[in-house]
Amino acid sequence: MLSPKTNWLLAMDVDGTILTDDYVVLPEVREAIQSARRKGVIAILATARAKEAVFHIVDDLGGVDAAICLGGSVIIQRDGETWTTLAHGPGAAIAPTLVHEIVKASRQGRISLSIYTEDRV
Repeated sequence: MLSPKTNWLLAMDVDGTILTDDYVVLPEVREAIQSARRKGVIAILATARAKEAVFHIVDDLGGVDAAICLGGSVIIQRDGETWTTLAHGPGAAIAPTLVHEIVKASRQGRISLSIYTEDRV
């Protein structure tokens, strides 16, 4: 039994962990997560997905306390139906002119590049 004076955190990867290969949340996974939350465990998702891509997963799970998205670049928390961004990683402050230079250089060098914003890839 968890002690009420002890803080517990359950951090979960999404793809291939709480989702099946068919991108489904199994009922037993949902129940295990919600059972832990009822006992006071803080449940968070940790994923490379953008925040918009976790909303439906959170609904399928029946809720979590927060999500670390884009590999740690954005942390969001849900309060009722509202999501709040709690933190941005250091990359959030990259100047648009520098982004333009990086894109130009990667194209010239024929290097594959993915760019992430808070809500888009």
